Amino acid sequence: MKKRIFITGATSFLGKGLLDILKERYEIVALEHSKKLETKEGVKIIKGSLESISEWEDCLSGIDIIIHLAGVTHAKNGELYRKVNVAGTQNLINIAEKHTVKQFIFISTSAVGKNCGAYGESKKEAEELLKKSGLVYTILRVGPTYSNDFQGKEGLASLVKLAKKSFILPYLSDESFRLSPIHRDDVTNSIVSAVENPKAYFKTYTVTGPENLSTKEIFYRLLKHNKTKKLLIPMPTFLAKFIFYIFSDIFKMAAPDQMLRLLSKKEPLSGNVLTDLNVKPRYFLK
Repeated sequence: MKKRIFITGATSFLGKGLLDILKERYEIVALEHSKKLETKEGVKIIKGSLESISEWEDCLSGIDIIIHLAGVTHAKNGELYRKVNVAGTQNLINIAEKHTVKQFIFISTSAVGKNCGAYGESKKEAEELLKKSGLVYTILRVGPTYSNDFQGKEGLASLVKLAKKSFILPYLSDESFRLSPIHRDDVTNSIVSAVENPKAYFKTYTVTGPENLSTKEIFYRLLKHNKTKKLLIPMPTFLAKFIFYIFSDIFKMAAPDQMLRLLSKKEPLSGNVLTDLNVKPRYFLK
């Protein structure tokens, strides 16, 4: 009999490809929240949210492994991070303990901790809750993720859209602020490799690309990839913060903590991603 995996955030940027791989080896139960999940053979869909676990917790009976992808990433109200990312994860941990789940895989972020804004702080709190539980856990701190066609509405996808629409591209002049983009397939492979892998038990991995790139270098590679030319101009950090303040605090068009998250110092790729998970992340657009 196949073992059973429960996946939250199955309709997310990372979740879609994950289902296709795991359903060949496991029985999958996927949580559908705001976005409708495409019906797939071998996948049981349940509807609900992390705030209403009591309504569907019976579906976790007989589940062997939980892969927790769901979470709020760009909230305009900081309390929503705590409600979903912290309290929601605690609810899921409680149910996992109740049903004696054998492994809990938590997808966190490389921008983690108090210096990374409300989102990073909420993910750090959720990590600590999992570590204090009695569950066998694996934590993957994932960096900014992209796909071949740069799907999505945020992160690197938004930079690609900017690079296509605007002739002038501003980049942060302070090159100490850097990103380590990682391809979605490399993240997916890391998650799959962590499933039932004793080397990954009770461990935390930072899953990012192997390079630490400035925003200028990222734009250069995007333009080369798209075979286009644009005018790149340096932007002082104080000006970037001021512009973001206008959009987030005055026009309410962005989450207040996004700039802090971007400018924060992030953890580099963990060496044990290769040794334990047998994944070697590719270079960004090379």
